[in-house]
Amino acid sequence: MYALDLDKFIQWLLPTAIRKTTMVAWLNALAAPLKWLHGRFLIFINEKRYEIQITGQVRVLEFHLHRLFDPYENIYIEDASDDDPVFIYLESENQPLYLPTFITGSQVDFIVHCPNNITAQETVIRAFLDKYKLPTKRYELLFDITVI
Repeated sequence: MYALDLDKFIQWLLPTAIRKTTMVAWLNALAAPLKWLHGRFLIFINEKRYEIQITGQVRVLEFHLHRLFDPYENIYIEDASDDDPVFIYLESENQPLYLPTFITGSQVDFIVHCPNNITAQETVIRAFLDKYKLPTKRYELLFDITVI
């Protein structure tokens, strides 16, 4: 879609009367920064296409965490423990009012368990998770897996 062959483009637009070797070489030299910029643009497009495919789904996040930080696949994501629902009432009322699940007092929505040999990359892992998790989800990063 973004294929652009500047060498052919220069040949096509240059009139045949002035299409000499030195003129073509001079125009190619003028187009060299544009060729470099086009190559960088193609690299940028490929990187962004790959990043667009990463979603906030658990298996997708695990796969990319393994790919980037732990090829031995020791990283896993689990749901946070569900506490008993929080309810508010007076003992004299005997009618508890249960709060919705998003007000239950749980501090995190999921826990990411990582091996302890990658603790130096904690900020990079947090940046990755912050970028790709759903905005309303909170997480905790635990380095509790011992790797020999």
